This record gives sequence, structure tokens and C-alpha cells, in this order.
Amino acid sequence: MKMRSFFLSTIFIALVMFSGCSKDKEPEFNYISANNVADIINKGDTGYVFLDIQVQSDFDKHHLKSAVSTCAYPVKTDEEKALLKKHLAAIKPEQKIIIVCPRGKGGAENSVKYLREQGIDNSRLLILENGQQGWPGNLNDLIEGK
Repeated sequence: MKMRSFFLSTIFIALVMFSGCSKDKEPEFNYISANNVADIINKGDTGYVFLDIQVQSDFDKHHLKSAVSTCAYPVKTDEEKALLKKHLAAIKPEQKIIIVCPRGKGGAENSVKYLREQGIDNSRLLILENGQQGWPGNLNDLIEGK
């Protein structure tokens, strides 16, 4: 009986000690739907800025009205990050940033991580769900391109 109590106590103490040793989780990514983006564009809401990271040829084919082309995709190299960084000075501190990438995943997540490193609060960073390629056809009046 004493051995069992000792064993259980040891396990309990170990659990308590190691529970604080887990790696801090990176903040989650914030996504915004195409319908919500459409509302922002239609209202002319200046509280948001759209940073489009698509490569130039894709941006030329299709992009959101008022999107700023950065050509930073996939935001992995220092050169690609610099393409994104050069647009930050024009963004007001109260504006939220919506990242538009081809599919709304890797490149957009890389952008958000980089912008966090630049001191932009995660609450200001949004990713367009499913990216430019997932933009619904019924909202094509908000798309420009060739």
C-alpha cells in the first residue's frame, strides 16, 4: 500500500513539474471570408488594407479592387520579405491588414509570421480564406485584371 501511494505521488509530482515545460504555442491565424471582404470593399472601409502577395503575372490576371501588389509570394527569402516590408510604412497603426495569396495558406501564413516579427499585433492580421483562387464567382465584380 505504501509503495502504491509513493508511486502515485511521484507520478503526480512529475506531472505538475513538467506541465509548465511545454513549448509556448504560436498564435493562431485569423481568417476572413470572401463575403466579409466583399462587405469591406463595398463599404469603402478604410480601416483595412489588402496586401496581395501573388506573383505579378497572377496579380495582373485577377486581384481585389484596392489591393496593393507586393509580389512577395511565398515570403520565404529575405528578398521576398523586403518586398512586403516596403509597404508597411504606408499602413496606419489602426488599420487591419488582410493578406491575399494564391490559396490562403503557406504564403499567407509566412506573411503573417513575418509581420508579427515586425511588431504588428496578431489581432490586426487577417488571411483571406482560400486565397484569390478561392474567390467566389458571384463576387467577381470586385475583381480587376486582364
